[in-house]
Amino acid sequence: MKESRLKIKWALIFVIMSLLWMLVEKLVGLQSTYIDKHMYLTILFAIPAMIVYVLALKDKKKKDYNGQMTFKHSLGILAGIFSNH
Repeated sequence: MKESRLKIKWALIFVIMSLLWMLVEKLVGLQSTYIDKHMYLTILFAIPAMIVYVLALKDKKKKDYNGQMTFKHSLGILAGIFSNH
């Protein structure tokens, strides 16, 4: 259950961040007035998305792997195919 809470926590953080990003896009007019610039400015979302992924991996490493996480574990976490072992 502890593992699921951590995943749910970071999933909710990412969803909230995504919704806030979409709200900002709507408020500044990237969905209507400045739609021609949308494809260039939306790529900026990658920056906070990567930050959230890195923070989630660091949190996972600290809480579930006692600070020792292999590259295989980190890839498995992103793909969702490996367990804690």
